[in-house]
Amino acid sequence: MKKAILLTAIALCTMTSQAQTTVAGSKFTDNWSFTLKGGAISPSKGVNDNGFWKDTRGVVGVELRKQITPVFGLGAEGEWSVNSSSWYGVKSANAFDHQYVGVFGAVNLMNAFAGYAGAPRVFELELVAGTGWLHAYYPHTVSDDGNSWGTKVGLNFNFNLLTYINFVVFCSVAFNCITICFAFFYI
Repeated sequence: MKKAILLTAIALCTMTSQAQTTVAGSKFTDNWSFTLKGGAISPSKGVNDNGFWKDTRGVVGVELRKQITPVFGLGAEGEWSVNSSSWYGVKSANAFDHQYVGVFGAVNLMNAFAGYAGAPRVFELELVAGTGWLHAYYPHTVSDDGNSWGTKVGLNFNFNLLTYINFVVFCSVAFNCITICFAFFYI
């Protein structure tokens, strides 16, 4: 009887260990993405009390990102705004008169709370936060160029259309750590 119980216990342990699966890690070259951004930027309050839409300016950017796990990703980005120095009465000769270059981290909230499904969902929500360098290009006759640290927090609304194409609506708030708060809206 003791031999039968012992053999049954060994057999169950063997079957249990065979039923477990291991999660193989990804290679360094896996899960990279390059993004071209386009959208709008506006001060959080009307600088000249012109209202939100009148103070809205265009912004373009690029992003390089590595998804480390299904929940967490890291990236670097560069963004350039068009004619945003006019908010302060300065007429810059440059088409792109402000830039932001920074790093960020992203947390996929859908995968964090609902679990990773093995493939991207049709809709995913991400929390994004980062910091970087803000630079303002001013005419030298008016003022020296401005530099400051910037901080961004926002949400990505990811719509995964195909396995290799997704459409993202990104809303964020950026602080230049001195005086101004900007709102970015990317599509």
